[in-house]
Amino acid sequence: MQKIFYVKFCSTIFIIMLGFSSSILTSYAEQDAPDEKSKKTEESAKNDQQAEAMEEKWMEFASPNENHEALGLMTGDWNYVVKFKMTPDSEFEESKGISRNKMIMGGRYLRQRVQGTTNGNPFQGMGYIGYDNAKKQYEAIWFDNLGTGFMTGTGSYDPKTKTFSEEGTFSNPFSGESKFRGVTKIFDDNNFTYDMYTAGPDGKEFLQMEISYSRIEDVKEKSQKEDKEEKE
Repeated sequence: MQKIFYVKFCSTIFIIMLGFSSSILTSYAEQDAPDEKSKKTEESAKNDQQAEAMEEKWMEFASPNENHEALGLMTGDWNYVVKFKMTPDSEFEESKGISRNKMIMGGRYLRQRVQGTTNGNPFQGMGYIGYDNAKKQYEAIWFDNLGTGFMTGTGSYDPKTKTFSEEGTFSNPFSGESKFRGVTKIFDDNNFTYDMYTAGPDGKEFLQMEISYSRIEDVKEKSQKEDKEEKE
């Protein structure tokens, strides 16, 4: 009996001491830990600030600016004459067509649609040019019915000389890929040119293609009417 009483007594004392210790620890924890509500409020405010900063950054990235406006210099409908040769020593071959250029997606990209002839055969091509606000550079892609590959390039614009400069690559059936350098020069509201340079057999750069564009006034009015009808 005495043994049983002693065990119960010790157990009771242990439970009391455990409860007392827990109360002390809880008291210290309440004194040392910051107010949870205040902490959550601070974290929420911080998250809101980060979300707002990210939204502003994305809006800046997505918004057209003066770099996109520069592409607008080439909008409209144009007659073009292209001269092209395969090697530095060969003669230029000439062909003609019409290029219709339009800013799309809220003025973010310039779309170019081309129809013409080359060596007596129908020619169709399409290109897109845009300015990447994050990369701080122009990016372009071109494709047509003379191949199954793409021509891609990146570049810049000099507002003083109204000149776009680009460098890039295009696929070909001989070497798989070739490099090129392109220069677009805006002369006035009704005329601009595009010159493309590639490497010859000796590795030296030569002028492989030159295109002269002249605005079609009557077609310009027609295209503006069509654009207005599309918006309506």
